[in-house]
Amino acid sequence: MKKRSGVVRSQKWVFPSHPYEGESRLAPRKRSYPTGMYANMLIQDVTLGIIPFRDASGEYKINVVPATSGSKMGRDIAVALNPRDYPRGLTEALGDFVREAAGGILTNGGAAFEIVYLSEPTGKTIGFEFIRIPFSQLIQIGGEYYQNVPNTTGASHDIATRVTLETENVVLMELPRHLKREIGEFWGPLHVLGDSIMPEFVLESMSRRDTSVPYDAKEHIRSRSLALASTVKSVGWNGRGSLQEFTTEYYYLHRELVFEGLKIELRNSILDRINEALKRVGKKLGFEAKLEIEGLPGLDDVRRAQEHLTAGDQSFEGIFRPFRRV
Repeated sequence: MKKRSGVVRSQKWVFPSHPYEGESRLAPRKRSYPTGMYANMLIQDVTLGIIPFRDASGEYKINVVPATSGSKMGRDIAVALNPRDYPRGLTEALGDFVREAAGGILTNGGAAFEIVYLSEPTGKTIGFEFIRIPFSQLIQIGGEYYQNVPNTTGASHDIATRVTLETENVVLMELPRHLKREIGEFWGPLHVLGDSIMPEFVLESMSRRDTSVPYDAKEHIRSRSLALASTVKSVGWNGRGSLQEFTTEYYYLHRELVFEGLKIELRNSILDRINEALKRVGKKLGFEAKLEIEGLPGLDDVRRAQEHLTAGDQSFEGIFRPFRRV
């Protein structure tokens, strides 16, 4: 996509606001937001593992289909995914977009972007971009989308506190439905578990050099680890290996596969929304293209791995080999 001087952009979203100001009406109600050590670790493990940064084997690649779309379409999509960054290939651009979207979905309950069209002063459309929208400022009323600009920001920048967006150009990305409730509800307990390594009463007794307080550090670690395992059971996170000592090998590996499934489901969901956006753009600009990921394990691979793990007919190394590249 060639950038030119004098390009007219269709963007409605305005940027003066801090991305975390405002309150989204799209985020689930009565939802705890992720804070604390364990929450940060879990989000990092999802975002860093959802799609490879690179693949030395060369088996992992992003295809633009149909193949007749050509390499130029791949370059245009790469620019659209990262319009404010330095030029990069499609694989790298998509990876950055997916990781950022996944982090936003887990942190805020959703992520969004605006399809922005680039036109010449004559009105001829010459390109498009996908501009990320801070989810905390996005509201929906009667099927229409708006940006909710905080009053102080609107006054200081002389802009309206409610900016109307073009609904057909807003694309939402959210958790798969069956995971929304589980993940939305465990951030609170996860914060409590990761808030302090030691209980306050123990720290206070240590500061007083009081050795009379009964405290078993090993039992505390064990109890906290079992509570962590129970809290994030629905997503299978093993706390970066910290739970291995407190569970059977079979159950630990079962959870690893559940966690792989979570990352794959989230990656597929984000890719579906990108392809939906490309379909909308294609109708306007007269092309047909979508992205497909080749060479990464899918949900069928997770199911087969679970079957082999249950049957015990493969080594653990063989079962997990397809997932270790990500």
